[in-house]
Amino acid sequence: AQLLGAPVLVVTPATLGTLNATALTAEALRARRLECAGVVIGSWPAEPGLDARCNLVDLPEAAGAPLAGVVPEGAGRLAPAVFRDLAPGWLAPHIGGTRAAAPDVPRLPGNPPPSPEYGGPSGA
Repeated sequence: AQLLGAPVLVVTPATLGTLNATALTAEALRARRLECAGVVIGSWPAEPGLDARCNLVDLPEAAGAPLAGVVPEGAGRLAPAVFRDLAPGWLAPHIGGTRAAAPDVPRLPGNPPPSPEYGGPSGA
């Protein structure tokens, strides 16, 4: 990135410890005068716990950069053509995606929505 003068995209898990790791990564990028274009959660669980839901909100502050995407768990097992078709919906427009500013958390086809306590439909 430094040789190209390109911004860096930080890909991180949604699990415990990610805020610290992301903050340290962002600090290292700043020390090298590298721009962080955003943070992508690289494996969003089908049934996220409270830690993952909180990290979704807190990661931009820890990184000092916007949340640029949320890739659902298991996306790497998709056929390449399916991955290509779905990936833009996981990413923010500033990095080439089509995701709205305040998206629903993505799910892979065939996965049920999260339960109501994790932001899924209440059934009412």
